[in-house]
Amino acid sequence: MIILNFLKTYFEQRFLSKSFLKNKKVIRFGITDKDEEDKVSVLINRVPFYFPSYGIDVVTDKNFINLSGEKNLPIICTDSFFNFALNAGFDRDMLFNVDHESNPVDGWEWNHLLMVLTSEDKKNRLMHSKSIFRKKCRELMRNKLNRSYIFGTGPSLSDAIGMNWNDGYRIVANTIVKDPILWKHISPHILVAGDAIYHFGNTLYAESFRNDLRSRFKEDPNFIFVYPYDYDVIACREFGQYIDRLVPIPLGGHNMINVNLLSNFQLPLLGNVLPLLLLPVASTLSKEVYLWGFDGRNPKDKLFWSNSKKHSYGELMIDLQKKHPAFFANNVPVNDPLKYVKETLGEKFDLLLSNAENSGWKYIMMHKSWTPALQERFKSSC
Repeated sequence: MIILNFLKTYFEQRFLSKSFLKNKKVIRFGITDKDEEDKVSVLINRVPFYFPSYGIDVVTDKNFINLSGEKNLPIICTDSFFNFALNAGFDRDMLFNVDHESNPVDGWEWNHLLMVLTSEDKKNRLMHSKSIFRKKCRELMRNKLNRSYIFGTGPSLSDAIGMNWNDGYRIVANTIVKDPILWKHISPHILVAGDAIYHFGNTLYAESFRNDLRSRFKEDPNFIFVYPYDYDVIACREFGQYIDRLVPIPLGGHNMINVNLLSNFQLPLLGNVLPLLLLPVASTLSKEVYLWGFDGRNPKDKLFWSNSKKHSYGELMIDLQKKHPAFFANNVPVNDPLKYVKETLGEKFDLLLSNAENSGWKYIMMHKSWTPALQERFKSSC
């Protein structure tokens, strides 16, 4: 009862006043008596970022029976309420488990619900996005370059400042936006980002990324920003003035890293920015793809791997871990820190590269890498 009394007071003070709800929609938030007050408070404070125009209606396991006629309405919820509602026969598709302590994809759940609730015409939005992408690709292809360069954020990225990249199409990953000097040197044609908590989430890390991207948008009119469609609500809200440079692409039912996005405008169902975004975009532009900044996971590294300090927000990783502990516990567990690397950049990734190579593509690693699939494709003569 303590947590329910706390919630009653909290919501009455902050959310449930008539003045607050007068012009706002209401989103439902499910909890049970098992949930700790601190956890509930954390989740409540995340709602305004994702749903700034919504009020909140609390649903508990005690008043759940009152929803019998409203099971087609979505509920964001804690893990305990999620399990309770499933057992009570609630529609799984209407439950969004945003419990950061137990659900490793809680950040993705927030964005998924955003897309469910948006009134945007998806068909027209994607037609506009595809048109922007096609226009940019055709503009680039008029240069008739035979290679693409893709850039990751590993420690080797800092060395890119000493090389000339003008003989290829240039696609860069996410937090490279932090360094305006390297950005200007590379002069990217396309930027990609694809993580719910690192780039589109309610974290200091994501906020820093978006602030720096905003600066690059202002300074450089020549690049487009490509990302999975699931994040389009956040992207449009943050960068709406650059709508004609925003390119959301939906996830498809395939795993081809060499998909031609001009004819099949769907990203592969893969869990890392390299196979998900960088390789498909580069492979669309050319059949030769050169990789820089993909150092892989050094055995001495912590968490996923090391990043270039100049091109990532290492000091903000503590905030990320604090806000999404289940994400890190699941992907880089103490007893198997290589889990994520093996799952996303291991043998299956190597096979995807081989399949594309058998179809005529070439992937060349330009420096040594701890990722076996990339090290196999390292050519020191590049």
